[in-house]
Amino acid sequence: MDRLTWDNLCDWLKANSTEELGTDPSSCWVGAYYVISNVENYCLESLGQLDKLYIIQQDETVLKEKHGWVHCFIENNNEMHYFSLLIGKAHLVLVQTYGGRKGLTKKSFFKEEWICSFGKALKGDRQSYSFCFNLPYDKVDEIGLTKLYIFHRETTK
Repeated sequence: MDRLTWDNLCDWLKANSTEELGTDPSSCWVGAYYVISNVENYCLESLGQLDKLYIIQQDETVLKEKHGWVHCFIENNNEMHYFSLLIGKAHLVLVQTYGGRKGLTKKSFFKEEWICSFGKALKGDRQSYSFCFNLPYDKVDEIGLTKLYIFHRETTK
């Protein structure tokens, strides 16, 4: 977890940049690609290959059963967003970049509280969306129902 830093992400993007990834390190897909490449040791050749890792889920409760790294993709009427979670027994850590916001977010939450709020966010609750993604409330637009996709496998790191 310590090696996942904004500076390392920027260096990684310079070394691995493609037209598809773009040059903005704050893009959420860049953050996801970076985390998966560094945590899962995947060498992905395209965003399309990244998207094929994700499986649609009915709701957020599946996250209660997961431990280790879980990589998520959500989409709703306003945006799509990639992010990663390091899930432990009682806590989880959100790891993400968010378009236009400089920095790699690594924020710890109580697992049950975050998953409960995430369920509300998936149903369109702006306050919960703001909480879950560590965003100022006034920066969160009205959102509709959100689809959740996850990628998880046992990791040794």
